[in-house]
Amino acid sequence: MTARRIALVGAVLGALLLCSSSAGQKRAPRRPDPPRTGPYSVQLFQGGSQYCLIALYPPKTYIDNSPIRPGTKVRMKVYRSHDGGKTYGTRGVSIVFGGEGHVGQGEDNARIKRWIDCKLKVLVDNKKPYVVRLAASAVVGGVASTATTRYLTFRYATDNGTPRLIRYETPSATGPGVADELARPLPQELPTRWEPGEFVVTKVWTTPQAKDEKCAKSLQSNINKPLRIALLVDQIDLVGAPGLHGNPVDPASVKQGRFPGNATLQLLPRDGSKPDPNRKPLAVRLRFLYDYRHRHISLEDSDRGMRMGAHFYQNATHYIMRGTWEITLRDKGGHDKVRSWGTWQVKKRKPQLGAGGRVTGK
Repeated sequence: MTARRIALVGAVLGALLLCSSSAGQKRAPRRPDPPRTGPYSVQLFQGGSQYCLIALYPPKTYIDNSPIRPGTKVRMKVYRSHDGGKTYGTRGVSIVFGGEGHVGQGEDNARIKRWIDCKLKVLVDNKKPYVVRLAASAVVGGVASTATTRYLTFRYATDNGTPRLIRYETPSATGPGVADELARPLPQELPTRWEPGEFVVTKVWTTPQAKDEKCAKSLQSNINKPLRIALLVDQIDLVGAPGLHGNPVDPASVKQGRFPGNATLQLLPRDGSKPDPNRKPLAVRLRFLYDYRHRHISLEDSDRGMRMGAHFYQNATHYIMRGTWEITLRDKGGHDKVRSWGTWQVKKRKPQLGAGGRVTGK
């Protein structure tokens, strides 16, 4: 199969995306990309009937970046989590109307919606935190995509039970967190290789002169198509860190609340296979600052115009970094020519802490 890989280099894993392709090996059943979602994918929730309407855009490409023929039938599948986003299954959610369409719908007929409506039956218990976590995959030619959870988590009531639809978006690089399970890991818990996560392009801006450049066109073609990444936190300044030498963990009692360090962001093969040991991994070195009080980490490579930010979340077993990124490519005169934005997340298993805050396991 011909496998086209978009690599983070230059300004995004080096110079942002290496807009190139490489040949693969044997042909296998092609898996479609996940359905595309947006901030308003959850359109409404009818609390009395427990019906929910979501809008999903059919994928246009397979995971090897080859196009899906326009008019190809697409069927959506939906899933739900009952453990705070740790696992997803079909219990408690079902499509009762819609959920079927075709690739490219609405693109040459404005009277046809570009998205596929899915009317769901979503059973809820009307108890705090009043949150529903959904995921969706696309089935093309009998092959299902991986599931996406982006923009499919919502709160259907406020803390006092008042009905209100609140859509959950990935928190911004500088804004407050919005998840129910915020976390504040100790600074000494950060160093390790975080498990593979995703890096997603959501928006691209270019000057008219740069719009036909290879990198700009590649970025546009990969909007909402997750790239796999891993993050290695290999250095952090622990002077004044809480939990060391008996110091208190209470953030209000911590004299030193910000901890600098260094990390490496590495691109992994999109298809989930192991990296080729004969090829140098595509990676970029980043400086970071962990704000312990505000549960926030900022990472940057100012020389390449790359900024990332994330808040920390947790479930029963893992810490999660989830946030946004922004990358700017400039011309020889120093003027912005391409700017891109997106989301990213990685996770790691919570370590076991021994006496004095010493990490005893990962």
